[in-house]
Amino acid sequence: CEGTGVKEKYCSVCGELALTGVIDPIGHDYVGSVTTPATCEGSGVMTYVCNNDETHTYTEDIDPIGHSWGDWEETTAPKCEVDGEETRVCLNDETHVETRPVDAIGHNWGDWEETTAPDCENIGEETRVCLNDETHVETRPVDALGHNYDGAEWIVTLNPTWDTEGSKYRTCVRDDCGHDDVIAIPTATIESVEITSGPSKLTYKVSSSGTEEFDTTGLVVTVTYSDWDVPTVITDFSEFNIPLVNVSEINPAKEFIFNIAGTELTVVLNIEGKFGDIDENGTVNIIDVQKLFVEVANGRGGEVPPAIADMSGEGIVNIIDVQRLFVAVANGQIS
Repeated sequence: CEGTGVKEKYCSVCGELALTGVIDPIGHDYVGSVTTPATCEGSGVMTYVCNNDETHTYTEDIDPIGHSWGDWEETTAPKCEVDGEETRVCLNDETHVETRPVDAIGHNWGDWEETTAPDCENIGEETRVCLNDETHVETRPVDALGHNYDGAEWIVTLNPTWDTEGSKYRTCVRDDCGHDDVIAIPTATIESVEITSGPSKLTYKVSSSGTEEFDTTGLVVTVTYSDWDVPTVITDFSEFNIPLVNVSEINPAKEFIFNIAGTELTVVLNIEGKFGDIDENGTVNIIDVQKLFVEVANGRGGEVPPAIADMSGEGIVNIIDVQRLFVAVANGQIS
């Protein structure tokens, strides 16, 4: 194939070598065959063998044939929040597989529906369900309604006075609520204080023990306000601590002033009589004892006011009261 040959020419008569010459190399006669097939990504080998001399060989690389991909097919469906996957297979070699992600489809929410109704003070809840996957549920709070007092009437449970707050309430009108909104009513401002019924005079008297006191029986004082429609009616005056007046200063027409929350109320003291002063001369002495004895002895003891001479506290005047008055005067207990 690659070396020269020799050619000889012999005489046809004598048979001797007559001529010699060089024969050119005949060259190779290669025939190729695939000894290693090419793959999608790997080179193959083509081997050539000479027909003239099979020991003469050489090889050539065969380029990779590349992938021949089939169509993409969904092998894992995407979910609301999770990517899916598509796969394609090489038609040259099914062991060659390629994948790619498929974007998550996201939620497809249905309408919001109320699952827990709110009330005046408690929040409610709304729920919606994904149409792609009913196990996907979303909730959101619904604001509490708050109390509704539209048209609700205020009901006064305690009227205010000049020194005490009042109280009133109104009830929520929503069904099944019944909540009461209770608020304080500020103290009221006095507009006037006046005696509205009963005696126009306070009665002052001295008991047998010398105790001075006022009799307010039947007296009614009404306090009206400039900012509150309901007046305060006073029939019990013990809480006002009306001070007693010294007996020596009392006279039948003495004005007496006491205060209600800074508002002065003037009344006139009516003296029923000083205790034991039968002759009403302002002093108590033996003459009063004698006069009381005469009244009782003549059967007129019932006409003597008990507030003047009922020493025994029995409600009537009799000889026992004469005796007790005498003892009180004699011992200087009353004068």
